[in-house]
Amino acid sequence: MPQTMPYLFVPLIALGVGGSFTLGMVLPLDHARDANEANSWTALVLGIGYFAGASGPFFLGVARDSTGASTFRSRCCLAPRFSTCH
Repeated sequence: MPQTMPYLFVPLIALGVGGSFTLGMVLPLDHARDANEANSWTALVLGIGYFAGASGPFFLGVARDSTGASTFRSRCCLAPRFSTCH
């Protein structure tokens, strides 16, 4: 059963991410009164999204620089994989 779970959860996560992106792009356009306001809302939404997306690699780089080794990064990336292997 655990071997089949990725085949269920990966498409569900992909649908959720795809739906969130679509909502994030359409909702500012629906609630704006004119084109300038829509541009402002879209810039805000994209700015927050890109900032959130770029913060992960940045903080992993800071952690690597502060520890001096890449084992911290490897542990962070592999921890979710091996934490459910009971």
